[in-house]
Amino acid sequence: MLTLLTILWNSFKMAVQELRVNKLRTSLSLFGITIGIICIISVKATIDSLEGKIQSDIKALGSNTIYIDKWDYGGGPDYPWWKYISRPKPQFNEIEAIKSRSTLAAAACYFQSTNEKVKYVDAEVENVGIYCATEDFNKIQTIKIGEGRYLSEAEFSRGVPAAVVGYEVATLLFGKAEKAIGKTIMFHNRVVAVVGVVEKQGSTMLGDGFDYDNALIIPYR
Repeated sequence: MLTLLTILWNSFKMAVQELRVNKLRTSLSLFGITIGIICIISVKATIDSLEGKIQSDIKALGSNTIYIDKWDYGGGPDYPWWKYISRPKPQFNEIEAIKSRSTLAAAACYFQSTNEKVKYVDAEVENVGIYCATEDFNKIQTIKIGEGRYLSEAEFSRGVPAAVVGYEVATLLFGKAEKAIGKTIMFHNRVVAVVGVVEKQGSTMLGDGFDYDNALIIPYR
């Protein structure tokens, strides 16, 4: 036991002496170890953040949702468009068949989208997503309203020219999102009244996801 204590004591003295003699080398070694630990922690935090963002974006699409479309989701130079070109497009009357025959679906909606230039007086925004949907759209998608309100069931059923606009669209057209409520905007020779503004969404990791910041939601009729 005494021998072990002697060895430990001598080792400690040698370590202290080494620190005194080689301060620069010791400092650099400690600095390198510290930087390495910080890098590992930073990489771990970045990976966790990306993983959380991807999971959040996928959850926004609906973990228990089925999307039926003519085209496969994806893109790029190797996209096999020839596999899907002959597929039929989903029709509006088919949504009623799904609603009447499905015993498990809590909600079902018909959706179409295009891109248009949106104008208000002298201001305009290019390449805005025009989301035409039926009344169950907000039951399938999580749409948080920052200003005003969402479209009513009556507006959907009657095809009222009303719209919920994205945060970026409202800011670019009116300066502030809250100023958009009650204003009328135009796209493709069509005039609609703004009843609500979607809460700012921010960037998404899914390129084919819904970009509510740069979109209009209107009734499909």
